[in-house]
Amino acid sequence: MIHRDNPAAKKGLTLKYCPGMPHLAPTSYIERHRSAIDAALAEQGLKRNVQVTIPYFALVPHVLLAESDLILTTGRQFAEHINEEWPIGVFAVPFDFPKMRFYML
Repeated sequence: MIHRDNPAAKKGLTLKYCPGMPHLAPTSYIERHRSAIDAALAEQGLKRNVQVTIPYFALVPHVLLAESDLILTTGRQFAEHINEEWPIGVFAVPFDFPKMRFYML
């Protein structure tokens, strides 16, 4: 997910540039736990440039709109749900990662 006005939204995301871009990520609830996204990148020798973490997914659109240079890698269902109400673009990630499970708490 990315703010529609972000220049990268017009260019598209590539594996070469995507990990180095400033990322928004959910706060891990388990200390030193690596997310499925970070694990998949690590297998390819890559690491995200996480600049901002958030405790709640409900904050995602607010942060992406306030900090328009950030991107968030998440599941497509969540991204498309947010995209229905907010001016945020949804793009396929330029790398493969395993299926993710989401739980409502």
